[in-house]
Amino acid sequence: MSYNKNTFFINDPVVFTKKGISSIANAYGLNNKEILEGHLWVYEILAHVQQLTGEACLLKGGGCAQLYLPVEYQRCTVDLDIATSLEDEDLKMVLKSIAQKFNKSKFYIDYKKYIPESVKLTGQIIPMATYFLYIPFVFKQKKKKRVPILKIDFLFKDTSMLKKTYISQSETFGLKLNYSPITISLEEIICDKLLTLALTTVGLDPYKIVSVYKNIYDLYYLANSYNNISTFTAIKDQFPLNLLLEFETKGLTPINIKVIFEDILTALYKIATGDLQEDPRNMPKKIQRFQGENLQQSINDILDVDYWSIMCMYLYIWTYALESYMLRQDSSPLKIINSIIEEDERLWNLPMEVRNKYIEDLKGKIRTLEPSLNLSSTGNLLRLLYIYHIFLNFR
Repeated sequence: MSYNKNTFFINDPVVFTKKGISSIANAYGLNNKEILEGHLWVYEILAHVQQLTGEACLLKGGGCAQLYLPVEYQRCTVDLDIATSLEDEDLKMVLKSIAQKFNKSKFYIDYKKYIPESVKLTGQIIPMATYFLYIPFVFKQKKKKRVPILKIDFLFKDTSMLKKTYISQSETFGLKLNYSPITISLEEIICDKLLTLALTTVGLDPYKIVSVYKNIYDLYYLANSYNNISTFTAIKDQFPLNLLLEFETKGLTPINIKVIFEDILTALYKIATGDLQEDPRNMPKKIQRFQGENLQQSINDILDVDYWSIMCMYLYIWTYALESYMLRQDSSPLKIINSIIEEDERLWNLPMEVRNKYIEDLKGKIRTLEPSLNLSSTGNLLRLLYIYHIFLNFR
């Protein structure tokens, strides 16, 4: 890479070299350098966009979620999702200005608007514009030529109506950001992530399985990292607003909020118990590939079928508690999460033979409550505790 480091990078330019990316990949156990490179560029391009637009462009999506997490829980994200109050023509000028800035330093990038085939065929107008930014990445894919694209989705919203957060001293893998990203609020990103799991109403297409798992991952670590009643109260107050905006954005007739919660709970339960049914579903290969390419090794080492199930069941109780808090002013179901974790820690201090007998007894209790589950494939104590308490208290 040849450049004048004083002319166009906002963040440390060394990070974006082959040596810099390789060093970060080795430090965090990130196996796919191409995806890591795209992830780092998300935050460089965001810096240039917000330098020109300020609060008219707010970071949302996976890129936003990672900045609210400690680095040890972050994952790679290769798309840039932005809420903006600018017009499409304004966005073109912003991207043109960024391209010109880079090109003057002989670092050639370009941009192009992307219109999905579905929109071309139906003429359906959605309040979003997608642009492809062509960047001369230093890493190439091994098996096929890498398309040097960073995708930017601009969602048209009145950003003056959104809560804004300046995240100072931000950091992602090996990169301390030399600016304060302007994002949607913590409660808004959590509500956005939660609504994606309403798979049959307002959320993601269930066939977009990787996106579903990405949102489960982000939501689980966000809920754990901000496990306090003040944040939970802010989420409770924000959720109806996000839901209303989702209806408006997608042109949907409003649905009772209880139906939305039931949709989310059903999705989480199905994923949590998919491998325990009579016709068990193994971990999809797409998810295994996502883990290997986007997650750091320390998390990959623990993230098996049992752990994905634990994350889903944690979120099941958390979501149930949110509904209870919203509709009945009762957040007490949250206490069950803490009691499960405490019980798991207590049992791990017991002798192995005592613990194994407890596990077998627990399986017997679960079979009494839900005979359809095939528990022979798991002996994970924490997972079994979650299953037992969910059937005992919530189903």
